[in-house]
Amino acid sequence: MSLKYGVLYEHFLEGMTVGVMLMAVGLFGLCVTAKEPRINAVKSVVVTLSKASFCIYLIHIFFLSTFTKHGFTVDLLPCAVSIPHVSLCIVFPCLCVYLILSKIPLVRKWLV
Repeated sequence: MSLKYGVLYEHFLEGMTVGVMLMAVGLFGLCVTAKEPRINAVKSVVVTLSKASFCIYLIHIFFLSTFTKHGFTVDLLPCAVSIPHVSLCIVFPCLCVYLILSKIPLVRKWLV
């Protein structure tokens, strides 16, 4: 389609397409068939990240936009280095917010 129109055809890259659905199905299948970690430290990290995933999903855009305002973007280094680096730099503050919010009884019961 890109060759046909002469520009990047973004329809197949959008979030509600068959390709994204197939990736989600594949990821779900991988998670369902994956074995449980044998090391307790890895297991506790996986359980904590699993519990925190909704909170991370809700607030990651705040940290992403804050970092962007201060010039910390994926454009600083090559993509193979900067994308994992920025991702980790966003997950950690989000995880800290989750740990703080999980101490508040009402928030813990209804949000996290």
